[in-house]
Amino acid sequence: MPGTIFSRPGPYLVFGDLPTLPIYFRSTGTCVIQKENLYCVQKSFSASFVELIWGLEGIGEISLYGQKYQIKPNHVFYYMPGEEHAVRNLSEEWQYRWLSFDGPLAEAIMFSFHYPRLQRIAEYPAELFAELEELASAKNDPTAPRRICGVLMNLIVAAGIPSGDEYLSGSVVNQCVTLIRTSLDDPALDVMMLSEELNLPRSTLSKQFLAKIGVPLGRFIRDQRLHLARSLLRNTTLPVKEIARRCGFSDLCTFTRFIKRSTGLPPREFRTRERK
Repeated sequence: MPGTIFSRPGPYLVFGDLPTLPIYFRSTGTCVIQKENLYCVQKSFSASFVELIWGLEGIGEISLYGQKYQIKPNHVFYYMPGEEHAVRNLSEEWQYRWLSFDGPLAEAIMFSFHYPRLQRIAEYPAELFAELEELASAKNDPTAPRRICGVLMNLIVAAGIPSGDEYLSGSVVNQCVTLIRTSLDDPALDVMMLSEELNLPRSTLSKQFLAKIGVPLGRFIRDQRLHLARSLLRNTTLPVKEIARRCGFSDLCTFTRFIKRSTGLPPREFRTRERK
């Protein structure tokens, strides 16, 4: 029998006249999933928010693009607008905190941090969440929306503060991530190119990357290119051919297939639908 799912939603932003901001708070709260519960969440591609998940207690699993990620205490995971995913408990009880936000630059800001999908952080930012809840409850405070925006940015930063040796700083994996970030427009970017640049055997680099990041190296490259492509299609008026070039695709047909596999639509149709 499935376990019971307890959802304790936090405050929602309900201000009447909101100022123009890059991101807006949507919701936060904690969720507890009991033993043997299979809790599937399907997000349509029209979903408009970014969501971060902090592991609090127990172990859970999130499936995204065919990859499974184990969420343990002090692990942070995120997914972007429109990404279908499934959530499953792997322990007696799994508890996690969620934070969702949207706005005109929500996806672009999240992408700009270049976080891996799953990472271990130094500590859960309880004080920031308490501040967020307090501000979101101050419905008569005209300064609250802007202050909430600042807290949201601090929470995004906190999602990437490293936990000692768990982080990549100074390691070959850190160099690898930097190379990926700065080389997305290079069609030659792949695992072999990275192994040659870093002077490491391909298998050694792949194992170290998977151990630190929790995602296969090749999938991480594709994931970064996909996020960049979706963000540019949504938030710019650049020609599709130029977007393809910036994402490392010299052939427009290959780029079109790449986007269609992810979104179900070719690039121009995806752009039109998202702007509606």
